[in-house]
Amino acid sequence: GPDMLPIYAAEGLLAAPNAAAKGRREMPRDEGNHPWPLRPNLLLLLADDMGWGDWPNANMPLRHLDALAAAGTRFTAFYTPSCICSPARGALLTGRMAIRWGGAGATWHGTAFGAGANGGLPASEHTIGTELRSLGYATAMAGKWHLGQAAGHTPRDHGFDRFLGIPFSTDMGSSAWQLSDALPLPLLANESIAEQPADIGALTATYLSFSREFVLSAARRAQPWFLFVSFHQPHVPLAPSPRFCNRSAAGSYGDTLLEMDEAIGELGRIVSEAGAARSTLTLFASDNGPWVEMAPAAGSAGPLRGGKFTTYEGGIRAHLPGAVPAGRVTAAVASLLDVLPTAVRLAGGTPRAQLLDGRDLRPLLSGRSEAGPHRCLFFFGGTPGAGCRGDRRRRRRQR
Repeated sequence: GPDMLPIYAAEGLLAAPNAAAKGRREMPRDEGNHPWPLRPNLLLLLADDMGWGDWPNANMPLRHLDALAAAGTRFTAFYTPSCICSPARGALLTGRMAIRWGGAGATWHGTAFGAGANGGLPASEHTIGTELRSLGYATAMAGKWHLGQAAGHTPRDHGFDRFLGIPFSTDMGSSAWQLSDALPLPLLANESIAEQPADIGALTATYLSFSREFVLSAARRAQPWFLFVSFHQPHVPLAPSPRFCNRSAAGSYGDTLLEMDEAIGELGRIVSEAGAARSTLTLFASDNGPWVEMAPAAGSAGPLRGGKFTTYEGGIRAHLPGAVPAGRVTAAVASLLDVLPTAVRLAGGTPRAQLLDGRDLRPLLSGRSEAGPHRCLFFFGGTPGAGCRGDRRRRRRQR
């Protein structure tokens, strides 16, 4: 909604409350007079296989992402930690590259956990969920997990009080949208099966109902909250709900993005209904680039080379169109790895992991620094192999 101003994002944005708005009460600030309240709520939104060229795109207008981006600073060099699903998601939640927690190795460059996987994100890892829950936050997740479905590897094992969603990608289970020899795709409520096969076309509405109940419940308790909504869109199979079919000039792919965008708008309205618009930060991101081989049922990397499964820019680079202060464009290099340390610091804590690859983005977000926090971000696996992206200004200062 219009009350939510962007702060930080990959393929999207992290929104900050606009405490300076006319007629609104100022929220207490953390040290340094940063433009965010103490112990803010965190709404983390993740798209699945969205491409650099998907937004902004005249054929697929996404008005809610546009509105958030217009209110903040545009980051032009933001990266996901991996070119494929599970390693990127684990790195996002832990602030640690996949090779540190078993999502990749010396000869195995990482891939998505399969529907029959016995392993997953180790229970010993500290996640955004476990960190914020230890700081008194209510935590919940709705949507695609894809970090293991066996005992010890579920969302509830990683700091989420409640979970409603699917354990892996929509194409890994049989459904009305993609019949196969695989077991029917389950919709899980915590560890119990709520529906099997899941109605993929109804998932977004289901997640919104779950999210509304969670946010309003936390608001009634005056408890800060962390909600992770992990969309299945726009990963194949494309399954827009009937309300959004044939709504976009970009076909079914555009329809799925439009439905996701409308869900983002509805989540903003839920936050406003809870009276939390001025105390909530919202991050929108994509886990990796587009699965271009699946075209026309896939997105576009735009001018960038490659896509999912590659370490070319199209596989790992994402838009960062929103941040505070507004009216600013920066080429500073940052990453989804930075979400955990930034979120924990904003919540008043200190990350517990002994070795983090992510960095606290508060100086960059507040405008106190123009350089990104990384000398180098490492990528390996896929095509063409190893790579490094970093902030040249920071490299020059540290020589």
